[in-house]
Amino acid sequence: MINRILLAIVLIGSIAIAQDDKTCREGLYTREEALSLAKISIPSDARAYFYNDFDDCPSLDNEACKEDSYLINGDEIIVSKEYEGFSCAWYAGASNTVGWIESDRLEPVQIKPPERDDWLGHWQYNDNEIYLSELKFSDDFLLEGLAIWQGDGTNIHIAEIFERIYAPQYYSFQITNEDLCVLQLSIMNEYLAAMDNLKCGGANVSFNGIYKKAVKE
Repeated sequence: MINRILLAIVLIGSIAIAQDDKTCREGLYTREEALSLAKISIPSDARAYFYNDFDDCPSLDNEACKEDSYLINGDEIIVSKEYEGFSCAWYAGASNTVGWIESDRLEPVQIKPPERDDWLGHWQYNDNEIYLSELKFSDDFLLEGLAIWQGDGTNIHIAEIFERIYAPQYYSFQITNEDLCVLQLSIMNEYLAAMDNLKCGGANVSFNGIYKKAVKE
């Protein structure tokens, strides 16, 4: 089983909320108190399956808990909490997959101290975007963000943020703007975890999620 002391490196700040111990969902993921990195460590011909959180799941004894989605040896994931031998995992591949994975199939991955340039760039999570760029003649950064929630038909809500910030000095930073939007960003190697207080835009829209840098074309 994973050693939680090794993994709980990036701590989420004051806007985290307590979740049910067995809830493991994409929409709530970055609102956990600590996130970390791990990789799948299993034989090359084996599979590490995701398990859902319905009813009495996750459980190895209930076949209905087991999903079709799986990972293979060497795949990297973000890890939040543990529950009865399972770890809540987020796999940021071509699409995002979130669910429980057996903890004894994981090996910790070290999160390296970020350099200034590690923060910079165009980060994406689904339709959400975060840009961090350098300001001319200054050590500060410009933070630009756009989050989108689309309901039925033309029912679309957006959230936007445009702020000058001090260049981050560690793994995480948090800003509060004049509209009382609170946004925390935490960097974990090639991933950027975003968490807000759900007051950055219209109803249901949020920056919450795991972002990766956009692929340059």
